[in-house]
Amino acid sequence: MAFLPLEQPNLDIYLIDGKPSPGLSTIDGAGSPRKIEQRLGYGLSGSISIFRGVELSEFSISTSLYTDADWAAWHAFSPALLTPPRGQRPVVRGIYHPILADLKIDKVLVKDLTQPVQSAEGVWTFVAKFVAWQKLKAALKRPEGVTSVVTDPVEIKIGLMMDQANTLARERDALP
Repeated sequence: MAFLPLEQPNLDIYLIDGKPSPGLSTIDGAGSPRKIEQRLGYGLSGSISIFRGVELSEFSISTSLYTDADWAAWHAFSPALLTPPRGQRPVVRGIYHPILADLKIDKVLVKDLTQPVQSAEGVWTFVAKFVAWQKLKAALKRPEGVTSVVTDPVEIKIGLMMDQANTLARERDALP
């Protein structure tokens, strides 16, 4: 479902493993980063771009608690965000919010949970930091797109001479 902020209620909560967050929450920094490598040729101008795959999104969610009921709900909700006991591996958590769903983020690892900070009179805010989780996929490809058109006369002449040299080399290789 597409993110429609004017039509969707409850955008101030998110779900972790199906449990709604207490208080009011805001998401910050979520995205769909890509790793693009730029390669320069020795003695050449310009570069080519190589797509190296999708990087993991790192983002945070701030949760502000206003009432005693929010605090009670927080104490029931927060164990999913706490550091696992020593010797246990972190658990991948299911997460849902329409913004994250648009970015195809539905599983996360909790990177950090900050202490509560009093942001206003009677309002306390926690910040949970997350890293998106996904399985590895092969993704080493060159991007598809428009090939550049050479308009510099010197570059055109060099291209023609390279084509001629390649043709002569193929003819030479074909000789007995």
